[in-house]
Amino acid sequence: MSQEISHNLWYLTVTLDKKKERFLNFIKRELQRSEEKHFPKETLLGRYLNCHQFTELHLDGIFKYGDDNNLPKELFKCPSVRWLSLKYNYLDKIPPDIGRMQNLEYLALTNNKLQNKSIPYTLTFCTKLHTLMLDNNLLDALPGFLLKMSSLVTVHRHGNHNYFKSTFMWYHTDVNERILETSGSIVDQSQREPESLQFWAAQAIIGLKVNFYSDDSVTPVLKDFISDIYTRFNVCGLCNETRLASKSGFKVITFKNPYLGNTCVPFQHWACSYRCATDIEVPAREEQIAAARELDRQYDAYIRECQKQCNVSFSSVSSSAVAVRLLSHGTSDLSGPDDQAPDAMEGDWQRRSHKNCCVS
Repeated sequence: MSQEISHNLWYLTVTLDKKKERFLNFIKRELQRSEEKHFPKETLLGRYLNCHQFTELHLDGIFKYGDDNNLPKELFKCPSVRWLSLKYNYLDKIPPDIGRMQNLEYLALTNNKLQNKSIPYTLTFCTKLHTLMLDNNLLDALPGFLLKMSSLVTVHRHGNHNYFKSTFMWYHTDVNERILETSGSIVDQSQREPESLQFWAAQAIIGLKVNFYSDDSVTPVLKDFISDIYTRFNVCGLCNETRLASKSGFKVITFKNPYLGNTCVPFQHWACSYRCATDIEVPAREEQIAAARELDRQYDAYIRECQKQCNVSFSSVSSSAVAVRLLSHGTSDLSGPDDQAPDAMEGDWQRRSHKNCCVS
């Protein structure tokens, strides 16, 4: 049955599973508009989503293995959506249109097939995003641009393919192993047609790293065109250089310690040149070393404070023991043959109290 439903209606079927009355009312209005020849130039899914101004979209498990899992752009043109869940969908990429969701606060991408290149830089345009779920994907590090998203409070990343292996390898290597050159692919230039002016304008806008979706000076046609070709480019993590993904560059691994309550979190960046790569890696490594020294300092301070408290407790117990013994037996009996001398008695209490402190 599902094979007979068109792509857009499939999403409507999932979204409206328990809202049949709403769906029927919507269809009636659309038929009336069609008869009056006031039919807008947008898909049925787009009209429905904009009509009801959804704030939450729960689309978990709507795709099976082997399905065409390209997400429709209409999903990302809902300005009111704050919560988007796309778990268990075998997704291997997230459309650049995710940057259109200006009010997005929660994004769940758990249990998909996402790699580092699968998550576009346009996610930084979601300035209200505070929770990002990336568990159980194919990431070997987090995208470097996440470090620029100050709104993030929680990022779940565990269960990713080779994540811990890569963390161990890169964390214990020097700067030369954290900057890796990537070779480009060979393109037959003789079969390639010249790019259009629109293409070069799109490349320039991508390199600026600005939110072109919210920029009124960028036409809607150009916004859609940029979204269509966005994945063809790599954007330098330092400068505004933008290159086709087929061109060579550098992969850079850095660590943030701590990051949102976690330690030793790896990030992957792309750099257009070795100079940009070192300008990304060296300051990050210096920050990592400084953070490690600060943690060592805090640990040493904690140990000294524990030792201080232990010594205070030891002195208090020793003094109390002597006073109790003196009151119990009297000072004249302390030197008798059956009792210990005061010094010996105090030493015995010291040994026992010291043992108790060490155990606690």
